[in-house]
Amino acid sequence: MFDFLKEFLQVSHSRIKTPIYGLIGFVFVLLNWQPIFYLFFEDVSVADRLAFFNDHTTKDTLVFGPLVGGLVLVLIGPWIAVVLAWAMKIPVRLLQFMNEEKNQKKRIHGLQLKADEDEVNARIQGVFERRKIDEAKRLEEAKAIDGGDVAEEIIKTRNDIAEIEYSPADKAKSVLETLTR
Repeated sequence: MFDFLKEFLQVSHSRIKTPIYGLIGFVFVLLNWQPIFYLFFEDVSVADRLAFFNDHTTKDTLVFGPLVGGLVLVLIGPWIAVVLAWAMKIPVRLLQFMNEEKNQKKRIHGLQLKADEDEVNARIQGVFERRKIDEAKRLEEAKAIDGGDVAEEIIKTRNDIAEIEYSPADKAKSVLETLTR
């Protein structure tokens, strides 16, 4: 007995969930909102409220209107969804285009920053290489003077300077001064 009742309630519940019943109910309330409002919220006797409801409703507003309206809404509902989906395609494409354009600009900016960084690194490397070449040339010239005594003094001075620790800020300042020459 209880199984039958449970099964009946489950079937009823699943049928009530279908959109046709909801739309029929919506159209019913839409067509009869004034009599329903009067029936539930007016401060008059129950007999007067029921009389008002009966006077202001007909078979058309109680049965045929909700059935036809619900059926029409069920039939045009998918078409409305198609029209809305079609109308949404343009803004969605525009939004995708804008996002792609924004991402492309970010990539280009990142590549430009990387290229600038590579250029600065190449300049710094060139400065260090020119310094080494100039030092080697000067050392060769010094070796030719006084039988190499001047070259030994230059090497000793360089070693003494190398022992003095420069801070990273001093090194950066030196590189920037060299780059701006």
